[in-house]
Amino acid sequence: MQRLYSTFPGAWPGFALLLLRCVAAAALIAYASVGGWRSLEPALLLMHGLTIIVAISLIGGLWTPLAGIAQALLQLYSNIATADSSHMLWAAVGLCVAMLGPGACSVDSRLFGRRRIEVRRRP
Repeated sequence: MQRLYSTFPGAWPGFALLLLRCVAAAALIAYASVGGWRSLEPALLLMHGLTIIVAISLIGGLWTPLAGIAQALLQLYSNIATADSSHMLWAAVGLCVAMLGPGACSVDSRLFGRRRIEVRRRP
């Protein structure tokens, strides 16, 4: 993970990335909650379950590059299935999240963030 991102920005840029992740997750949750749960078709239940897992991962900032790419793929599939072009916008947001990274307010930052090692000189 550290090879993908040189830093995990904090302060305002980190908050902006948190906001971007939450908005992307909200789009996924809205997509999963509209229809689909009424039918008990296993493929649809699997897709909606995967959508919820990706949304939770985005909110927490866990495996953010994979979650962003998964969001983009789910939205592209939705665009093909429903012919609704608004899914293309959310696919682009997912790719942006994958490329920008999770930010400092994320599980990825805690697990894979830069560590500061202080070397003490001998007296």
